[in-house]
Amino acid sequence: MSIPTVADDEHIPPEELSRYGVDWPELDSRHVMEHHNRANTHDMDDISVNPSPSRRPPHLSLVEVPQFDCPLTSDEVDIFNDNIIVMQEYYSRNMDDRKRLWGRARALIRAIASI
Repeated sequence: MSIPTVADDEHIPPEELSRYGVDWPELDSRHVMEHHNRANTHDMDDISVNPSPSRRPPHLSLVEVPQFDCPLTSDEVDIFNDNIIVMQEYYSRNMDDRKRLWGRARALIRAIASI
């Protein structure tokens, strides 16, 4: 099974980009931040007791993710993985490269889904 070529300059349109990342207006919400602080009191305690330079938190919060069905078949996931790991950005720690990788991955998923 072959897939169409994914353009290097594929990018997320600005109107869609706002759906990803930090919801900055919510960080200004007193209600949201009070809830965060109540639910994560141990986070600040852990930092003050163990200010580790390793950046590894001494405690991880539980994040429950509901189960969902993958829209891709096993073969399509293999095609995605085989193509994504050969992209130069995959191995970069540069955030601009990572952003570009997400755009290319998104285009790759669309290409695979259209086959």
